[in-house]
Amino acid sequence: MAGSRAKPIPALPNSIARFGFDRRLFAVDVRASIAHCAGLAAAGVLNAEEANQITSALGQILERGLADNSYLNDPNAEDVHSFVEARLVEMLGDTGRKLHTGRSRNDQVATDLRLWLRDEIGRVNDSLRDAQSALVDLAVANQNVVLPGYTHLQSAQPVLLAHWCLAYFEMLARDRERLKDLSKRVNIMPLGSAALAGTSYPIDRASGSGSAWVSNQSRTTAWTRSAIVISAWSSPAPRQWSWCTSRGWPKTSFFTPQLSSVF
Repeated sequence: MAGSRAKPIPALPNSIARFGFDRRLFAVDVRASIAHCAGLAAAGVLNAEEANQITSALGQILERGLADNSYLNDPNAEDVHSFVEARLVEMLGDTGRKLHTGRSRNDQVATDLRLWLRDEIGRVNDSLRDAQSALVDLAVANQNVVLPGYTHLQSAQPVLLAHWCLAYFEMLARDRERLKDLSKRVNIMPLGSAALAGTSYPIDRASGSGSAWVSNQSRTTAWTRSAIVISAWSSPAPRQWSWCTSRGWPKTSFFTPQLSSVF
């Protein structure tokens, strides 16, 4: 750009920074790093003292981050992964840098996303179960209440309020079945896939997988983000809004996203 009239863009570094968004992955990133540390120790890449130091430091970072949100306010951090790594190096120096041995940002990001989605699926499932319980309580308390039932925007048949409540109970049951299936698709561990073709270090990927399946193919699991798209579409609200807006109705028409799934 020498000799041109173009001026530098001061905000350019911020255009690639995503820490303001992906800091929600903070806890799972630390958890995954602790698991990776254990794998490096088992493979002989880290000695026992180094592994203990890294695990302890990561635990302190996690504890402080969960207790104090301002701890995460680092304008120099590009993303959550660089933030955790920087804090680790501040505490341990070169020993902290050894944690990135045998992994890449690719499999690190993919692992964090799947761990976060798995936790979120569990929370959504718990909320749906609570909503079902509330609907049953409402139905039991109003067994003799009659209200008009509508079809095609026209009053059609009298129905019991309890019947209406239990219809939504069944809708939420279908949502929970979808979430159950989704959790199986999400519960796959990419860690150890490295950039795309695995690592030459003898890391036992299965030992750190916990309840997750170890991915079969490194290239696709290190890069894919399909689990996010599937998760978004499997939640109740997007399907309902799509169903309503396809008919020209406002998103708030007839149903609430928190209580319904509409086919």
